[in-house]
Amino acid sequence: MPTIRLLLDECTDPEFARQLRTREYDAIHVEEVNRKGLSDAEQVAFAFEQGRAIATYNAKDYQPIHTRMMMAGQEHAGIIISEDYKTRVGAYLRDLCYTLEQQTQRNGGGTEWIRNQMVFVHRAPQ
Repeated sequence: MPTIRLLLDECTDPEFARQLRTREYDAIHVEEVNRKGLSDAEQVAFAFEQGRAIATYNAKDYQPIHTRMMMAGQEHAGIIISEDYKTRVGAYLRDLCYTLEQQTQRNGGGTEWIRNQMVFVHRAPQ
């Protein structure tokens, strides 16, 4: 099954992107592509250009961006919001992968389902 391409926001630990790659996700962190410090709107635009959903803890800023874009008829490649996992790499990976896999199955496979969607990460069953 194809996996969603991800751009991890600077509020997340860069280790998350490295660990996601070991699970065969195409994931990059904003630090790895010299985008640290740019505005959230610029990150969403870059993610869209790259065909990547953006993963962040920053619901406060990204929810309004999503709403404005949808009201304006603009597209994005997906916004994935989670709680702040700090450095709990294992928990973040488990919950993010679980959420993406569940949503992909519910939406018939593939990766297009996340386009223009805002998804909240759910805890995986233990």
